[in-house]
Amino acid sequence: MKECFKLFPNKEAFIIFALYIILFVFQGVFVTASKSNYGGYDYNTTLVVLLSEVLKLVASSILYSWRRENKPRLIKAVYVNYKLLLMYFIPSLLYCFYNNLAFINLSHYDPTSYYILLQFRVVLTALLFQFLFKRKLTFIQWISLGILTIGCMVKNFDVASIQSNGDTTLCKLNCIQPTREAIKTKRLGEP
Repeated sequence: MKECFKLFPNKEAFIIFALYIILFVFQGVFVTASKSNYGGYDYNTTLVVLLSEVLKLVASSILYSWRRENKPRLIKAVYVNYKLLLMYFIPSLLYCFYNNLAFINLSHYDPTSYYILLQFRVVLTALLFQFLFKRKLTFIQWISLGILTIGCMVKNFDVASIQSNGDTTLCKLNCIQPTREAIKTKRLGEP
């Protein structure tokens, strides 16, 4: 329970965290629900990404300034730390690509498949760290990567198609068996 208080020092921190998780999970559902009948979007998805990022910027600025005794001067802080701001453009550009690609991916996949396959990036990141950066993964980390990989495989495993293929195969075998019996009886001269 002490770890929970370290992670969430007050009620507001927990509420913000819970809202973030809920909105992240429902993003795929909302995007999929907004698709038109032909599978595309009737709105400009790039503009949606831009407006959502502006909303996040405004919300984070308000939360940063809210209830502080000495009100921070954001403009001055940006001016003083402009090099740090320039470094933040790299991950922000990557997030821009990521958020725009989310619309494209969700136009081709259902939200469940999208989020499960999205978790596969953890496996790719771990493999990059292991082989490219020579970072050693622990046994538990390898086990968790294996479970995650099996989860992705199970999600994409289509049991219905295998059962239907199996049924047709069984039907073909059942049709072949009487034919073989008829050929046998013809050879033996039985009526």
